[in-house]
Amino acid sequence: MKKILLILLVLIGLVQTVKGQADLIVMFFDVSSNNLHIGEVDTLTFQITNYGSASTANYLDISISNNNSGYNPQLIGEIYLEPLSSGGSTGIIKYVANTPYNLTNGNYYFIIGLRNPINLLNGISNLPYISNSITLTDAWAEQHIPYPIIFIHGIISNDNDCWGDLKTEFQKQYGWSYGGRMDFCLNYDGNLGTSNVTNSANIKDYHDFYGEPNHILNQNPCDFYTVNFDVNPNGNVYNNTVESNQSGIVKQGLAIRDAIKHVLDITHRDKVILVGHSMGGLAAREYLQNLTQDDEKKHVAKLVTIGTPNGGSNSTLGPASSFHGILGSCDELSEAVRDLRYSYKFSSSSNSQGVYLFGGPENLFYMCDQ
Repeated sequence: MKKILLILLVLIGLVQTVKGQADLIVMFFDVSSNNLHIGEVDTLTFQITNYGSASTANYLDISISNNNSGYNPQLIGEIYLEPLSSGGSTGIIKYVANTPYNLTNGNYYFIIGLRNPINLLNGISNLPYISNSITLTDAWAEQHIPYPIIFIHGIISNDNDCWGDLKTEFQKQYGWSYGGRMDFCLNYDGNLGTSNVTNSANIKDYHDFYGEPNHILNQNPCDFYTVNFDVNPNGNVYNNTVESNQSGIVKQGLAIRDAIKHVLDITHRDKVILVGHSMGGLAAREYLQNLTQDDEKKHVAKLVTIGTPNGGSNSTLGPASSFHGILGSCDELSEAVRDLRYSYKFSSSSNSQGVYLFGGPENLFYMCDQ
């Protein structure tokens, strides 16, 4: 008899526990389109009703996955979920979801899940809710910001190592469109001992690969672009055999001029935003101080520099070089290091000033750095 009574008490407790849980159900779910371009937005329309006891406030995570099991979803947004009384419902929720640019062609599923599901659900709840499939095809190029942004990497680096993670986050979190990489070889003759920049119309050291095979930008207007100086004379990128990404700032400025022209022609905007890391900021500065477009205007709305040595740098001086880029150590005799100097090792003048940044006399004796 005591055992039966104990079992009854346990069962009553379990029933009360279940009754004490909220039970949140997605009542209906619609999408504005089942066929989209990657980067295009889809409007999700749904409503949630609570069939259990009163719920506490929570968050709904909106994700996307390439499988209908919900495995390894990518978070694309969140919605605040107010407390719901027993039998209460949300209003009709409309959520505009960006389909991230880092996805590839294929079938995908939207997922609605609770941020903190503990003590809110029981066996008949349908959260997380997985939608019917949507089909994503080639990327949709669209501008979301007033001016396109051009990102410029620093010394002994390249656009991927400097901006790769940021590019992914812009595409994934904000749905911004990436227009592509603009490659410039700044030592096109392959000779580390020459730096021919006297005639911008005929520079042996400078080559813009824009429009050549494997160097094609998206011809639809996009939100941001990258500049890459880690290019060999044959067009191969990211293997740095001719110190193109350690070349002179004057040539870097020429590249920024041409990069701006390409982006303006594609986007049909009248200005760009320049973002430079390290020496990339000096490349942008060279353009702003000494160059213009064909109409003699700059066409730059804003300049952002990150870690740019505007006061010069002698940090490579000495037997143990301490100045490093993302990809390794500098060649202390490179054009870029020469331009960064605020003084020279063996100059005859005890108060020698760097030529590029401080206007010292430009001659080999004065600039001797060996």
